[in-house]
Amino acid sequence: MSSPLIIEISTGTYSVTGDAVFDNHTYQTISSGGDPVWVRQDSGKVYYLNYQQQERLLYDFTLNVGDSFDVRNGPNYFSFLKVNSVDTVILGRTRKRMFLSCDDCGNYQSEIWIEGIGNINPTFYFPFERDFVFDGGEYRVLCYSENGALVYQNPAYNDCFYDTIIYLSDKNILEAEVRTYPNPVSDVLFVDLPSNEEVEVCLSSMLGVELFCEKHSGNMQIEMRQYPEGIYLLQIKSGKGSVAKRIVRER
Repeated sequence: MSSPLIIEISTGTYSVTGDAVFDNHTYQTISSGGDPVWVRQDSGKVYYLNYQQQERLLYDFTLNVGDSFDVRNGPNYFSFLKVNSVDTVILGRTRKRMFLSCDDCGNYQSEIWIEGIGNINPTFYFPFERDFVFDGGEYRVLCYSENGALVYQNPAYNDCFYDTIIYLSDKNILEAEVRTYPNPVSDVLFVDLPSNEEVEVCLSSMLGVELFCEKHSGNMQIEMRQYPEGIYLLQIKSGKGSVAKRIVRER
């Protein structure tokens, strides 16, 4: 018998712990228990300074649809995020939200920026730095709070903190049996499902509005062209467990 699949889930918390001045710029000090980083905002642009005191442009909220953002992944590799759409969302206050995609970033092809919060889906990037994760780790923004008040909670999770190890036996691994493509999607989303059992497939907006919930087995297609551009949550539930996938609808 093969060894069970082990998934370790832990929560890291980043907090503003004070201010610091470097080269006549005032930064907020962001701490997580390790080396701090420093972040400053200037006219819609967000910069960060790492522990080596190297400053990089982290976000640019002055960009418009069709503009590109230079992503620097090491000295010899450059990619560009393209702004696909821009809108506003009310999270404590009205904030600008931007949907971006990258054509040459490998498996990771999209980001969603919210002004004052940052990138809410940094699947393959370390916090505050766009470096690829090579050990299989993934990051999710669970929650964001200001002045002790919860402003944003990831709708795919029901808590802001996790610290556990999950052991998955062969009989209850659902993740490996579900595949969605293409993502981002403009017209039709193809969903490969287990063929030997009926599962429940539900699609909802990131604000928690359920769009449909149906029973299926085998493969299915979802006409995404009927929905506005943005990010959606696709949930598949069965006796083996549940899987949640983020789907980006683009033009």
